[in-house]
Amino acid sequence: MSAIHMLELMASKDTSLDKLLTRIPDVDSAAYIKKEKEIMKIYKSGMRAIKKAAKEETEPTEHQMALGDLNLKEQEYAAVFKFADGKSCKAALRALSTDWLTPPYGLHGGNTWRSHHGGPRGCFLITVDKITKQAVLWAAASNETDLPDEMEGGEDVDEEEDDEGDREYLLTELELLIAGAGVSLINLKAMDGAERSIHAAKCSGDRSITAKATATLADKMGCPAEENTKGKRLEWVFNEYI
Repeated sequence: MSAIHMLELMASKDTSLDKLLTRIPDVDSAAYIKKEKEIMKIYKSGMRAIKKAAKEETEPTEHQMALGDLNLKEQEYAAVFKFADGKSCKAALRALSTDWLTPPYGLHGGNTWRSHHGGPRGCFLITVDKITKQAVLWAAASNETDLPDEMEGGEDVDEEEDDEGDREYLLTELELLIAGAGVSLINLKAMDGAERSIHAAKCSGDRSITAKATATLADKMGCPAEENTKGKRLEWVFNEYI
């Protein structure tokens, strides 16, 4: 049905543009351009809705369901090994198993600096420092099988580095969470308490920052249970954790 709906929407768009051209023959006029933009906005919005509905109706494959069950992005990770670079870190990790559910580059949506990897072996995260290029391998607390005591090219992360690494990891998670609100972590750190509270309220009203993701991250940061709303959790994180 989605293909039919797309064709109907395309036909409706073409009909609307034809009628617009009849009413306003001058395609370079401000009036025509304004109406054309309105028609195209409605058309694009409709196409997105159709594609979203079609995606939701599609039955997930066994692989997709298994990958979803890992909840890679919601795991609690601890730093285990550090490597000279991301390439050697990824090679050492992927060498541990041949049945990864994620592709070689990691879970879709990752990048050179941050990638999730998972399969029957467990859930893992690789982060790479943009300046030093040093990589850190993180293992999820839920993993049933521990990493080997030694990994080729890897060095143990000591306790002090582990604590600092955990904090940096959570701050990176925060920066990704609030990115859509338009303020970087550096700018947030430079704000005073009142400014942070104002920005917390702004983030609370941003639909791209979900209550579930906020609650999960705030809990990892040690947010008190009484801070039980999205806005209160964000304000606590901004003023108490950063």
